[in-house]
Amino acid sequence: MWQPLGLALALASVAGAQTDVSSLVRAALVAEASYCATTLPPSLEAINISAIIEVQHERAIVGYDAQNHSLFVSFRGTSNVENWLENVDGFKTSPYEDDSDAAVMEGMSDWYHDLKGGVVEALAKAKDTHFPTTALAPLYATGHSAGGACATLFGVDVWRGNVSGYALTDAFSFGSPRLGNAAFAAYFEKVRDAAGARSYRVTHAEDVIPHLPQRLLNFLHVPGELWQANDTLAVVACSDSASAEDPNCSDACAPLGCTSKADHLRYLGVPLGKHGAPVCETLKTSAGINYVIHGDKHAAVCAIFLQGVAASLDNNRFLLAALRRAGDVSDVCVVAVDAVGIGGSVAPLDAREYSVARSARDVRDVLETVNWLRAVSARSAYVGAYEATQPRPDLGPTRPRRSRAHVVGHSMGGMVAMEFAASHPDRVASLALLSTTAHRRALDYVPRAAAVPNGLRLLRARSPADRARVDVAFHFSRHFLSAPVSDAEREDLGGATGSDRKRRWREFYVAEGNDASERQDPRVLRHQVRAACRWRLGRRGLERLRGLRVLVAHGREDVVVRPSSARHLYRALAEDPPGCCAAAAAPRGDKHLLVLADAAHMVTSSHAPRLAATLRAFWAGTY
Repeated sequence: MWQPLGLALALASVAGAQTDVSSLVRAALVAEASYCATTLPPSLEAINISAIIEVQHERAIVGYDAQNHSLFVSFRGTSNVENWLENVDGFKTSPYEDDSDAAVMEGMSDWYHDLKGGVVEALAKAKDTHFPTTALAPLYATGHSAGGACATLFGVDVWRGNVSGYALTDAFSFGSPRLGNAAFAAYFEKVRDAAGARSYRVTHAEDVIPHLPQRLLNFLHVPGELWQANDTLAVVACSDSASAEDPNCSDACAPLGCTSKADHLRYLGVPLGKHGAPVCETLKTSAGINYVIHGDKHAAVCAIFLQGVAASLDNNRFLLAALRRAGDVSDVCVVAVDAVGIGGSVAPLDAREYSVARSARDVRDVLETVNWLRAVSARSAYVGAYEATQPRPDLGPTRPRRSRAHVVGHSMGGMVAMEFAASHPDRVASLALLSTTAHRRALDYVPRAAAVPNGLRLLRARSPADRARVDVAFHFSRHFLSAPVSDAEREDLGGATGSDRKRRWREFYVAEGNDASERQDPRVLRHQVRAACRWRLGRRGLERLRGLRVLVAHGREDVVVRPSSARHLYRALAEDPPGCCAAAAAPRGDKHLLVLADAAHMVTSSHAPRLAATLRAFWAGTY
């Protein structure tokens, strides 16, 4: 099933079968993809994600791997190691009626069964698409951390016939915890061998997670360990069994030395987990502008997201997560961009390098680099660190030309979106302007009075906690901060542990470093603010925007950009200019105004679910 990827291979014998490091690397990359959701490194261009299953804090992805001509399921692990260590338990449950002695960790069993129904349903659809006449469709399962435990449980279900219609030949786990007792380890081995399948339980150096729960709680690993003893690509085939773990492999550091979180977040050179940065590979244009692709760039709906001053493309995480929850993601692709001076993009110190017009040109370059604005080939860009030496697969003929994209801009990103749309209206499918202004009136340049005290506090802030406190007050309304934290918000905030919404967001800002002074040279920040303040949408640009479908969204409690600016922009776009008759007017698109009553400036974070549903309807033409 697995094809060599051109590495120097270290062969290992596991359960009587041969594998190689290249197979393990690819399985680790597919495990990484579950953390990325629909953002894939170029080395995984040959896989297609057909479904993302999310239940509370858990996620799995299902799709088709063209390189191996196989379906796959990849289970994501927990959002961070600290949360996993807090939530690990030693309680067991016996889920198998044909072996009541086989018991597994109750928390992991619940985790897996939360996802199982959605996974099975998604696999059935993928099978109908890729293997409609095959009785047993080829399939493999992979996962990291708790996701590795889920992959193991899924393998057992397929091998014992509880999930039918698939030939699951390979099950991979990376940094999996101990899953059950010795009876379960024996049961796992029995059903795996009866199915003629293979399993690979990969461990790394002194990774702490494979040593939990402790053996004294009557837990034992399933057999099939491959140990990566150091940071090289070599792995050791261990002599473990269904009754004992190998003391010369991962257990060599037990009982006191197996404490590394860093080893848990990197396997075979692949960063895994939320904090294994960079989890998802980003790309750059020839001018050094950083961007990342979420989804299949040939999807039916393609959008580009542009952020405001000091906001990197990571600020899209909440809106992207909400888009995934709002519906099927297989038909949506999003390109998120770091503006010049922000995140991973080039950051010149010359003030002349910063302007809204320059950023609009960068948007054009990104879209051309992604091949959205010219003929594209499904074969293009199939390269990666692990597959560069291999023949590129035939992924089909050249795709039809894509000429337009949906453009979404927040704050200063909205100004860039308007400038790009005014310069290239024929390349814009629709325009969504969030918490932004066109600077058509003198009043548009003046923030609300409530912004002044927060601005003064920001100047006096000295610690990350002080800056986070001001940022949260700037970006979110009092009504929003006083409301309870939603389940989706709790997951998206990751490691933030505060008991109330205001505290959680403050902790998030501190932990993630979203404060501009921590991520940017102060001179760059000044250049960006100056560029935003000097820009204005001219009369000709306004006329060109009148011919587009436009959504203007704004928070009523915004203190950074006046809500009246949004209303004025909407009216300027939606109403005929003075002296213009209907016969002489340019073709008009639909115009929409969305006012969020309890929102402030960061509508993409605070009101992501509402905004995601609105964008999906707007893109579909049903809003």
